[in-house]
Amino acid sequence: MRGTWTRWFSAFLLALALAACTDSPEERYAQAQTAAADKEEAKFRTYFTRSSIDLLKGMETAGKRSGMYYVKDQTTLLPKGDLENVNVKDNFAVLTFKVRGQKQDVWMYFEDGEWKIDVTSLPDFWAGLDR
Repeated sequence: MRGTWTRWFSAFLLALALAACTDSPEERYAQAQTAAADKEEAKFRTYFTRSSIDLLKGMETAGKRSGMYYVKDQTTLLPKGDLENVNVKDNFAVLTFKVRGQKQDVWMYFEDGEWKIDVTSLPDFWAGLDR
């Protein structure tokens, strides 16, 4: 009995330590902005959810086939403005930015042990529909 309790307690402490080592949503977003500024597209994509990566890759493939790109440069999708608020609940976070006088929300999900951006929450992702 004592050995089982010790193992569970050790596992709990390890999980707690790993959670403490995880970057916050705002830190992960800042890292994504750095990758975007450096035009490191492969690294930039690692900051997005799996479904977002699949969507971006599919759009890129369709653009290459048709010669018409919905998003020409994926590294320009992130809002650049002042971070006003961060709201975290469980595995979901909303970062609110003030960009040119308007508020823009960015959704992030905790996936694979890291905070990742949901591309469908980015206003510039949908801007192509206005053209």
